[in-house]
Amino acid sequence: MSTNSAGFICGIFHPKLVESKTDLGWQFRKDEQARVISQFLYRPVLWEHEGERIGRIENIKTSNKNDEMLCYINVYENGKFVLDKLKKNEVLGLSVGYESDKLGPYRIGKFDGKEISLTSKPAMKTTWVVAHSSGDDFYISKTGVKTI
Repeated sequence: MSTNSAGFICGIFHPKLVESKTDLGWQFRKDEQARVISQFLYRPVLWEHEGERIGRIENIKTSNKNDEMLCYINVYENGKFVLDKLKKNEVLGLSVGYESDKLGPYRIGKFDGKEISLTSKPAMKTTWVVAHSSGDDFYISKTGVKTI
């Protein structure tokens, strides 16, 4: 697998941060946010949570506005198909891959971030690919225009 860069993607998550230590569902608590975000730095990027890595998280941080998580992704040569899908509006967002102990649908214990996937059908409706670049071309996504 070549890790040569084919382009970059900028995405945004608006996570549902909860205060409760018991009612978590899949989401994470506000007091976990800094730790969770730091877990994703340099983690792999996949397509739809499967297959080989198509990139990696180069930078991830929280904005001062609405606790948005800003994610900068380096897309490898083998992930170039995702950049082509973005041009056709076939990639609609990002999705967090994580592990945690669960009791039914509820998370118990620590949130352990494993990867971030680019996806055509994000489970959360509060995630967008804002911009992407390939070679000398720079694009602002249709969903990104609404966000900016």
